[in-house]
Amino acid sequence: MSTRPFLMGSEIEFGIAGLDPREQNHITNSLRLVGFCPERPAPECLWDYDGENPLLDLFGKLCDGEREDPDPYANRALNKVLANGGRFYVDGAHPEYCTPEVTDPLALVRYESAGERIANRAREIADRAVGQPSLAVFKNNSDGKGNSYGYHENYLVYRQVAPEALAAALIPYLVTRQIYSGAGKVGAENRRDPVPFQLSQRADFFETLIGLNTMTRRPLFNTRDEPHANREQWLRLHVIPGDANLCQVATFLKVGTMALVLRLIEDDALGPVPELADPLEAFRQVSRDLGLRQSLPLADGRSMTAIQIQRCYLERVQDYARTHELPGSFPLVIERWQTVLDALEGDPLSVGPQVDWVLKYRMIDSYLKKKGLDWNSPRAKAMDIQYHDINPDKGLFHTLKRRERVEILVDDDAVEAAQRTPPEDTRAWFRGACLARFGKAVYGVSWDSVMLDTGDEIRRIPTLDPFKGAKAQLQAVLAECATPQDLIERLQGG
Repeated sequence: MSTRPFLMGSEIEFGIAGLDPREQNHITNSLRLVGFCPERPAPECLWDYDGENPLLDLFGKLCDGEREDPDPYANRALNKVLANGGRFYVDGAHPEYCTPEVTDPLALVRYESAGERIANRAREIADRAVGQPSLAVFKNNSDGKGNSYGYHENYLVYRQVAPEALAAALIPYLVTRQIYSGAGKVGAENRRDPVPFQLSQRADFFETLIGLNTMTRRPLFNTRDEPHANREQWLRLHVIPGDANLCQVATFLKVGTMALVLRLIEDDALGPVPELADPLEAFRQVSRDLGLRQSLPLADGRSMTAIQIQRCYLERVQDYARTHELPGSFPLVIERWQTVLDALEGDPLSVGPQVDWVLKYRMIDSYLKKKGLDWNSPRAKAMDIQYHDINPDKGLFHTLKRRERVEILVDDDAVEAAQRTPPEDTRAWFRGACLARFGKAVYGVSWDSVMLDTGDEIRRIPTLDPFKGAKAQLQAVLAECATPQDLIERLQGG
């Protein structure tokens, strides 16, 4: 039985647009936004790419490509290491925020919400620098012009779990999870059949079942093997088919249920799950089924709805929870999972305060009916994009939030604090604390290292154990260290 803490994090690729029609270079705009990032106590700190290799997959295959290794000037321009232990950087043509590592889904909601505010603060500072609004930033997954960008989840999993077993157990769950985690989308893209509205922004863009890519021929089950931890002990499951949510309950359920299903897989407690006959087709079918009533063909000839498949996973987790004590907010995940599934089965449109696709659909549908327009109206697509604008003065989600149409799990004070303080129970605390204490003497960091400038040399402190470096373990040590050299000597002596 697994008794270790859970560990998870997320990565948000934001959509970005220049408000000046003459400046629509997404790379330039992304560099501008990241360059004005607040909450960075060590502006000259590098991101340490030394231990990163996104070209290796879970089956031991090394794929073609070049590992990223920018020169120091480009590194500093692309990367900002945050006070909260996270990272804000330019990934291709998008600004991306990575949360610090957390052990609880409610904490991930808090740090993800903090990332939205950090990105919006950077936008505000960039606008002030030019004296007028210059950038629009969106927490979404599609620009409506055929381009999709990611929201990725990461979960620590024991290396002993076979990749084939992970894929078989998770694919039906991932296909059907969109009924509560979909962000909603007007229309279709990627040469798919037209549709007025669908649950998921990502479903149109997935074309393979299992693979390493994240930008082309996207797979439902991603095989990247980049653990950012002891490779002999851990793998980091990189989950890519999920949508970026603004509703906190949707994020909470998305990551909380995933973490619980993974724990059952690790403990060999999940048992057999329904096997879909065609998972990719089912993924698109579920996305287009607003009534959530369509049956999905199974490999054994039977069929089940998305809600029924989700209930299979829920019931296994409920059985597990009767004999295993779950920490933190995980009991609430199970409770809310059942509540939302019950509500979706009764009336899918009743869960607007918790689920983005329902909240968005009801808002746009009401407007179109009032104006006598149909779903092909350009206004429908404009509202779709505007829903995701992270500017509280412009984003339609924020308008609905002010009107108390959205359920809030984490209050504003907690989100505000999460912009500047790291989680206390993972190695992210040590990373953030070093930045706060030593500032510009922090030469570089990565998820599994901190590099300190002692004045004579650069010393790397490995942090391969995600659960070592918590506040309770190292606060007293750091308090007694006036210099990086002091800290290195204390750690070597301990």
